[in-house]
This record gives sequence, C-alpha cells and structure tokens, in this order.
Amino acid sequence: MTFDALEAYRRMYLIRKVEDAIAERYHEGKMRLPVHLSQGQEAGAVALAMAMRPGDKLYASHRSHHPYLALGGSVERLIAELYGRPEGATGGWGGSMYLFGADVGFGGSFAVVGDCISVGLGAAWAFHLDTLLGASDEGRAAWVLFGDSAPEAGQFWEALNFAALHKLPVVFICENNGIATQTPQAQRQPPPAIWQRVAPWMSSQHVSDRQGVEAVYNCIMAARESAPAFVEIQTYRYREHVGPNASPEHDVTDAIKTDPLQRLENQLIANFAGVHKLKPIWAVANEAIMQAFEKAEAAVMA
Repeated sequence: MTFDALEAYRRMYLIRKVEDAIAERYHEGKMRLPVHLSQGQEAGAVALAMAMRPGDKLYASHRSHHPYLALGGSVERLIAELYGRPEGATGGWGGSMYLFGADVGFGGSFAVVGDCISVGLGAAWAFHLDTLLGASDEGRAAWVLFGDSAPEAGQFWEALNFAALHKLPVVFICENNGIATQTPQAQRQPPPAIWQRVAPWMSSQHVSDRQGVEAVYNCIMAARESAPAFVEIQTYRYREHVGPNASPEHDVTDAIKTDPLQRLENQLIANFAGVHKLKPIWAVANEAIMQAFEKAEAAVMA
C-alpha cells in the first residue's frame, strides 16, 4: 500500500487535538476517571492503523485513545465514554483504559500491563487455526500495541515463544517512551535494547518516530509481511504518566523540536506550497471535537 501523507496527518492531527481538549477540560471535574494521554506518540498508532488490512484486529494497553482514534474510532463515543455516558464506546463503564471498537477493528484496551499481549496472541492463534481448518482465507493478522514496561512481564516472553513456535500472524509493537510511570528504562531493564533481545525469537526492528511517520509506516509494513514480528518505536510522551499535566519525569524540550506531527505538517505545507490542503482537516477535526464535548457535557447537565 502506498503511504498517504495527507491521511496520516489527518489522523495525527485529530488525535493531538482531541487529547489537547481533554487536558484543557480535565480540571473541570466532569471526567471522573484517570486519563493516560499520548501527545507526542501519535505517529506509531497512525502508521499501524494505516498498515492494517480488513479483518485484522488491534489490541492495546491502557494508553488507548490514540490507537482507537487512529483506526477511525468515533470522537463522540470516546468523549462520551470519558464522561461516563451510555453513548460511550463501552457504554460509559470502561472509561479511558478499556476502550472497544469492533466496528473499526479495535479489539480492546487493557489496564493491566501486558494483558493486551495475551489477548492479541489469542486472536492470532484463532486466525491461524481458522486458516488451517479452512474456515477463513489466510491473511488476517493480530496487532498488539504496548509500552516499554510490558517486556518486564512474563507473559511478554511467553507470547513471543508461542508466536515464534507456531509462526502466528501477529505483530508486537512496543512504544518505548523511555519511562514507566516515573522510572527510566535504564533503572528497570538491562541492556541490550528490547528489539535486540527479541531478535533471536523473530524478525525484530527498531525505528524512531522522529524519523517521520512514513519511516514508521514502512517499518511496520515490513513487519507485517514477516509476521510473527516485533517493532520497537522510540518515542516520547509530553504529559505525565496519568493526568493532564506536563511530564515531570523527563525533559521533552528537545523532543518537541522534532515533533512528528509538526514535522509532517511542515513537509505538507512545503509540498503544497501553503496550508490550503490542511485547513479543511483542521476545520473538520475541531468541529467534531467541539460537538463531542458539547453533547457529552449537555448530557451530564441533563
């Protein structure tokens, strides 16, 4: 599939603005639940979503807004979920960490570190058995998106073992932002890098989202073709582990200078000799966000 830079920008911009709006309104106390925001990490989820094919399923960790929206999940249903409304993605019961969107291929997100890996592996096993039994055409894949603390869970390595042994159609994608809650990776894991530790098990690659979303997309596409496979995406999150405040854990000043969304925006402006192609994207996203919050807040007031 040819990479569509404008479509990638549309999805990344929407995610960034949705989460900016959540952060701006969170202090009002109407969203009575923890939120794990992903500003700065949009490129990986968008590249992954654009690489998926019909029938594929994605399973994610507690930091789930960006994969849900990258797949085309409803902004209105996401915001309603954060307000505890029955119109939400899980009827207002799951909240930020338990999103679900079967209509867009989102098999769910899971609060416990590593749980998405086990569930995603189960989906891959089911796809594999369906193919062996002739119940479906070959080609479906399971995708699993998680953070850099997941490799500290035993089920991570158990899943790699099972996937490699049975050659399952699964791609494990680690968003490594270098921090788990407040502890840097160097204080939690010995060298070498995660992708290097995985390499003896299966095809394993490393890419930085600071190289641009297209580079991430190309890496993920290659991984899909060689599944089972593993991709480690070096990234940053600009806000704290949970909540709307700026990250106190590490300095993101330099990272913001190479922000993947801004980099792509600059590239598109240069390609199109102006912002005329981007303005409709801004308008549609901002209108959808405004309407989603207005509807959720009106329902709470009622």
